Parts: sequence; structure tokens; C-alpha cells
Amino acid sequence: MRPAIEFAVAEPDGLGESPVWDGVAERLFWADALAPRVRALDPATGETRAWPVPSPIGSLARGGPHTLLLALADGLHALDLRDGTTRALWTTDLPRDTRFNDGKADRAGGFVFGTMQTEDDAPPGFLARLRADGTVQEIARGFGVTNAVCVSPDGRTLYAACSRVGVLWAWDYRHDEPVGPRRVVADVKALTGSGPDGATVDAQGGIWIALVRTGQLARFTPDGRLDRRVDRPVEYPICPAFGDANRTVPFVTSIARSRRLQAKGAEAGRLLAITGFGVTGLEEHPVRAAVPVP
Repeated sequence: MRPAIEFAVAEPDGLGESPVWDGVAERLFWADALAPRVRALDPATGETRAWPVPSPIGSLARGGPHTLLLALADGLHALDLRDGTTRALWTTDLPRDTRFNDGKADRAGGFVFGTMQTEDDAPPGFLARLRADGTVQEIARGFGVTNAVCVSPDGRTLYAACSRVGVLWAWDYRHDEPVGPRRVVADVKALTGSGPDGATVDAQGGIWIALVRTGQLARFTPDGRLDRRVDRPVEYPICPAFGDANRTVPFVTSIARSRRLQAKGAEAGRLLAITGFGVTGLEEHPVRAAVPVP
């Protein structure tokens, strides 16, 4: 059976980011990053909702019941889905022309996230980890635009990339220990012609990366082999996530317009849902530190 691609919602995003499936609520959450707002889709009914937030959204993750963790421009915030309020969990002063960007929950209740340069001459940034106890640690430096953050199925390998460098890196990872030395997994730009954008990991450990410049998704094996490349019917796909009850439907966000990219197609910025893909994803873990204190 060939994969079937549908546009999951009618209203496009300017810059769709960070889709996350919530298996408890059976909804997909994602960000319209520069609007800025969080969006949600109930695939069973087609119902959508949106929550405006105070600054650009780099990424999001599940928190406690009725809560999402957001990496906003200045740090980490909890969004209460019941009343739409946000509460700062951790913020910091960043260098000029820098904000937070991509991030993913790890498999132990933490969250890994990094910075991006909004101007080419901004200082290089860093990758950080929110631990389950609420503390934040810097774990790596030298990132122009952090992307492709994801974690292996066993939780012991962390992946991330700098879109400008174009290389996917890996670190040995334990949630309560320092990360291991950085190693190269694959030169994504050299192999595909596009720098890596958002990413997710399937149940077999394959790393699915959005190739924003070539309009494709690519699967890399943990040893760096380019295993599969799939065309998408949008100009700039930006981030994949596996959803539905069995985690077999990849949802993919896309760009209509950003500071660097302006899409031309009528489908620009639409959220895609792919059925018959033949790949199973993983359960999204909640971030324990994002649970609101009663």
C-alpha cells in the first residue's frame, strides 16, 4: 500500500514547528512559531484549537495533565491548556539576536533544547537540558541553529544538529550524568543537499529528519546510513512526529513564510498527515518538571 498524504487542517501556519502527539488526550499539538500560538488537532473529529503565547515558540513537549512545556524566546514556560495562561519555569538572558529553538523530551522526564541565531552574525549558542528536578544545565556549545533534537528508543543516545553546519551529531546520554563526547553520525547536507531541520525517532531507532530545502523527509540509521528519502507535497517541510493511537501516522509541519524562506505553493504552511507509511513511532514522554505546583 502506497502512503496517502492528506492536509490535516485547513488553516495554514506561518512557521509550523514541533508537532507532539498526546496519547492521553488523543490530540496533536504543534506551534505556529512566529504567530506565536500553540495549536491542537483532534483527528477523530477534525476539531482544532489555538492558544496565543507571549513570544516566538521554538519547541514544545507534554507536561502534566492540561499542561505543555514551551521553549519560548527567553526560556521555558508552562502553558495551562484550560485557561491559556503561561508561567515561567526558567528564563535566561541570551546574547543579541538569539532565541531558543528546537527541543524534545528525553525518556526520563527531562527536556533537551537549544538556541538559534536569528541573525547570521549573532554569537554561537548552546544545547541545554531541563532535568526532572527543575534544574537546567548547559551540555554542549557551538550551535548556530539548533535542530533535529531527538533521543534513541532506549534513551541512551541524544541526537542534535546545527542546521547551518549541516551535520547530525550524537552523544552518549544519561539523564542524571554528563553527556559523553560529541560524535558525527552523518553529514546530512552533503548527503541530501539540505541542512537538517526537525527530527523524530521511530521504534526501530531510525532518525527521520525534515529536509527543508529539498522538500523531503530522510531516514538515517543510527550508524549514519541514509536509508530512505520521501518527497512531500509542500515546498518547505520542517518537522515530523508520529501520531494516532498506534503511532503509525507521521504528521509533518511546514513553512509558509519565515525570515529566510517564503513558500510559493497554495499548500504552504499546511499540516500533513501520512497514512500507510509502514513505520511505527514512539510514545511521547511527559516532562516532569513542567507539572504545575498546586
